[in-house]
Amino acid sequence: MKEGESIKVITFGDFLISELKNTHFSPKESEILAFVIYKKHVSVENILENVWEIDQMPCRNDITVFFSKINKKLKNIARLNTKDSIVSVMSNKIETDFGNFERLSLVSLDKKDTKSLKKAFDIYNGDFLPSVSSDWALSVRMYYRQAFFEVGKYLVYSETNVSNEMMYLKKMIDLGLDYNVVKLIVEEIEKRYEFDLVYEDFFDYVLLKNKLMRFSSYIGMVIIFDKEFPLEDNIRKGDIILKIDTLAYKILIERNWKLSKEKDVELFLAKLKDENAKIKKVEII
Repeated sequence: MKEGESIKVITFGDFLISELKNTHFSPKESEILAFVIYKKHVSVENILENVWEIDQMPCRNDITVFFSKINKKLKNIARLNTKDSIVSVMSNKIETDFGNFERLSLVSLDKKDTKSLKKAFDIYNGDFLPSVSSDWALSVRMYYRQAFFEVGKYLVYSETNVSNEMMYLKKMIDLGLDYNVVKLIVEEIEKRYEFDLVYEDFFDYVLLKNKLMRFSSYIGMVIIFDKEFPLEDNIRKGDIILKIDTLAYKILIERNWKLSKEKDVELFLAKLKDENAKIKKVEII
């Protein structure tokens, strides 16, 4: 290793060593390296038990071959070192995105340090090692995903600028947060608006994302009434509405998967009519 050399390891979204952008690590090499970096010091047996399925576990000689291949690709900036069956990554300095995210987010949430939380939010660019299906990676992935949600939720709740609020929500949805999670945030946002309505940019964005999903969570509609009707007082928990004018609304009603789309719409409109709504026109969007 050269004096002063350091490595920056990216695990959110995909595995990458910034100083070795043109170096390809195989999926198993990436996982071994990520596992050792995450654990800092780990036994050979622990690597075998966590990185491989029990019926695919290689012998110790085979894992030594993996170590040699990894070290060759690491060149002079780091190396996997084994001493007394304990493996670690030797480097002058190792900087990880998950380490920076955890450092900035966990303490900052307690202190309500918005500046640090914004930095943490920017660091998280996707799931931890998304292509790795091992139990250890799944556990770590869920841990950081939940932490990212808590950071995003805090930033949205504390934000007073609508554009920034939208930016946080877009990233959270883009990175695959479940609609049920997003809805919790939406409910809080709705409290800021008269009639419990959301703003147009957010409505249109959720509608677009909904259309792109394999299994959509909402049915989108435009409803025009013959006379004014307080639709915001007659929606179900989980529905999202946008008021266009005094007689027209856009609405996303949450799907009931036990019913067909047509039946779901029929029951929703029937409920409105039971509340004396005079519906002039309904258009599915």
